[in-house]
Amino acid sequence: MVLVWFGSAAGEEHGLPRRTTRSVTGCFFDALSPEGYGRLLRRLLRFCGIIIMLIPLVLLPAYFFISTQLPPPLANGVMTLTPTVVLIAPGQTQNYSVLTVTMPSSKVPVSATLAASAPEGLSFEMSDTYVPPQESSNIPIVIHASSSLAPGPYRVTVRETEGSSVRDQTFTVTVVPALVVMEHLTFVPHTLSVARGTTVYWMNLDSTIGCCDPGIHNVDFTTGLDFQSPDLRTFGTWSFQFENAGDFYYICSIHPFMTGEIGVSR
Repeated sequence: MVLVWFGSAAGEEHGLPRRTTRSVTGCFFDALSPEGYGRLLRRLLRFCGIIIMLIPLVLLPAYFFISTQLPPPLANGVMTLTPTVVLIAPGQTQNYSVLTVTMPSSKVPVSATLAASAPEGLSFEMSDTYVPPQESSNIPIVIHASSSLAPGPYRVTVRETEGSSVRDQTFTVTVVPALVVMEHLTFVPHTLSVARGTTVYWMNLDSTIGCCDPGIHNVDFTTGLDFQSPDLRTFGTWSFQFENAGDFYYICSIHPFMTGEIGVSR
């Protein structure tokens, strides 16, 4: 009470009404009573409500300002190679592979450029190196293996550049001693000469033929050997090691007009 009176007296001394000075200095002491506590609580709630309403008005402009200053988000395209098993023989050039690059949707579209690097003796050439933003691109690949390249797995790296971001992805190309592909209802090459002990691989590149043929092939030996391979669907593979010399003729029992020959030297 003394402090309230002192504040009031001091206020009157400076020309302020007694009621005004008491409201400034005595409101906190009024809170000691139930009525005063209720008034103070209502004032605090109103004050907090005003602050809560002001928060979005302050934060939203700040968010939009900061977002405009940040670099655009990276698209992080997804790269897949079809088929997953890529075969080639020394001295061959194959063009059955396709690199699919999918750029996901983003607030700020980002395009990508591609570059491939392969070990010496193996080339991995892409028909296109630009991927538009928010699109999926199927890029045909031409692979060539030099005649001196030893059989085995080789890793090819495709570098994807999106703005200032660079990401590498590796794929495996397997070089096999000898390869025959089944394509357009033919064996390519039709005649193959290998040394005794060589493993020959067959790979089916055909898919649906016409309206009803699913493009399934096999290797059915008619001379020299008396067995056939399992049925091979698209990108299916099968291999056989020739231990004996001789000429081995074969057909596709599903499409008998498809014929081939393996000549094995001593």
